[in-house]
Amino acid sequence: MIIRDNLIVISLVILIGALFLHCDARGTVVNDRPIIGILSQTEWNDQLIKHGDAYLAASYVKYIESAGARVAPVLVNQTQLYYNKIFNSVNGLLLPGGGQLDLLDSGYGRAARYFYDMAMKSYDAGDYFPIWGSCFGFEILSMLTAGKDLRTSTRAIDISYPLNISKDYKSSHLMKDIPNEILKTLTTVSMTFNYHHWGISPTNFTKSEELKNFYRILSTNVDENGVEFISTMEAYNYPIYAIMWHAEKNQFEWNPHKEFRLNHSLEAIQAVQYFANFFVNEARKNSHKFSSEEEERKHLIYNFTPVYTADVVSYEQCYFFQTCSGIR
Repeated sequence: MIIRDNLIVISLVILIGALFLHCDARGTVVNDRPIIGILSQTEWNDQLIKHGDAYLAASYVKYIESAGARVAPVLVNQTQLYYNKIFNSVNGLLLPGGGQLDLLDSGYGRAARYFYDMAMKSYDAGDYFPIWGSCFGFEILSMLTAGKDLRTSTRAIDISYPLNISKDYKSSHLMKDIPNEILKTLTTVSMTFNYHHWGISPTNFTKSEELKNFYRILSTNVDENGVEFISTMEAYNYPIYAIMWHAEKNQFEWNPHKEFRLNHSLEAIQAVQYFANFFVNEARKNSHKFSSEEEERKHLIYNFTPVYTADVVSYEQCYFFQTCSGIR
């Protein structure tokens, strides 16, 4: 009787586990309940700091959710113990765009460095942990890899471009399977939205042994002053991806200021959705999880309510956090 009961319990555990993880046709374990950590930033706006000392633009949350994942906000200015716990609980990290002074020494930069180092160490040990950097996230990833700031002043403010795709894009992990119609949109339609004052030029990239040996350039663009900058890149040997443009804005930002030139066409939406789907599918290859359902629920974004902010800043909505008393 005891043996039979134990077998029943084991069978139930296996069945419950199968609801969360399964193998694809190649035998790779797939996690169909991925949770993406999105790094918050220190709040800088005097009109919004009353809501919290850190924020996260809601468009990034919606972007990840649109591809079938949940979000756990990652607070800045926390202990290594906290970041270690989050790293071992989520299935990937998104480094969003924004603005922080003294980037490498900011709370954003220190947290990004920890996840970057852990992701590579874990990958080398057989643990697949993807990282995605957008705009500001692109910049911090380049600094962490190069070990210094190699940015060049660029003027790509409130403007959308078609991508100048590199010749060897088919060798990439990110774009090798991209549908022809989406590739056509990306390369012929002004739809990748840029809003940045800095970028990495191909010249500076090539001069850096660390950058050119670590990343493959997938696309470039030329700013309003004729300065060329890298707009999409991926690591050769790690699941690390970076774009200087904002794939989350086409779907989820509707700023009332007339100077915002976002392409909301169907073809643009389908194109950016490809990148959201790709990154979340990368996260499905990771099996990290929280220690309990209670811990998982406590850390999800659902515990927070977004605030309408478009009358103050460019984001329609933001989530706010008190980092000194936030989730742990």
